[in-house]
Amino acid sequence: LRLTRETDLEEIIKLETSSYPSDEAASAEMLKFRLGEASSYFWTMWKIQGEISILVGFIVGTRVNVWSVEAMGSHEKDGEILGIHSVVVAKEYRRKGIATRAVQWYCDEVLQRDGSIKKIMLLAKAPMIKLYQRVGFQVLGLSAIEHGAEQWFDLEFSGGIEMLQIDAFSAKAFGGNPAAVVFRHGTERWMRSVANENNLAETAFLCRLGPSDFAIRWFTPTTEVELCGHATLASAYALWFTGRAVANSITFHTRTAGNLLVTKKADGWLEMDLPTSEITHLSQIPSPFQTALNGTTILGCAHGPPGLPDWLIEIPSL
Repeated sequence: LRLTRETDLEEIIKLETSSYPSDEAASAEMLKFRLGEASSYFWTMWKIQGEISILVGFIVGTRVNVWSVEAMGSHEKDGEILGIHSVVVAKEYRRKGIATRAVQWYCDEVLQRDGSIKKIMLLAKAPMIKLYQRVGFQVLGLSAIEHGAEQWFDLEFSGGIEMLQIDAFSAKAFGGNPAAVVFRHGTERWMRSVANENNLAETAFLCRLGPSDFAIRWFTPTTEVELCGHATLASAYALWFTGRAVANSITFHTRTAGNLLVTKKADGWLEMDLPTSEITHLSQIPSPFQTALNGTTILGCAHGPPGLPDWLIEIPSL
């Protein structure tokens, strides 16, 4: 992602024209206007192959004070609404999650950078609504704006966070192991900031992939972790509690730990299937463990999979 340059316009115009019907595509003059007047809200996506850059897509918006058909062709420098006019990904790069990640980054970046922008608006057709909901947009209803022949919906992103704090491994409030559950992903900087402010052992961030499938990431107040059991259990409960999941099983897709399955049993208990980790036994005990255990006899030592900070130390029964 980078800001658009004037030399990019020819490719952008071709991509816009090929991506929308003729009665919906922005004209070359309109795209030039948006670049000239609102260049800081005009971003392009590129695939870099050696010294060759391939245009993958672009996002462009302008600032206005009133969301209307006139907003499509104007820019008010102090406008409190950022209207996104085009989210375009080249045909060969679609259905790869590029648009979702780009819009997510764009919205978070704009709201963090420009505190005077109160909300972000866009128009979407019915088939595209789920994509924007994954990012955090809410559907306001059918739009009064007429743009081309088809019906559009107004969507709004205000940067608010839907989040629950769940006490896992407990039958009562304020017990067990607390975790925060956020019902969307964001930029890594944003997720780190949220987790830092929560100041809990872990904050889980969810992104819907299907009716019962969710991508999950976990952050401590200072860093991202590869796996967290109690925050995953909390996430499943939060999804059922809020009605975001209906089926009795939820699959969480992780970045490095495989898929985690949580099942709601007939008796109300939640059962979680965690991945089996291969361990490697060591013939020599690392000196830091001997020091840390202050002379305690160590019967055996093993470490978990590469990349994970997991160790297994065996000592005599106390």
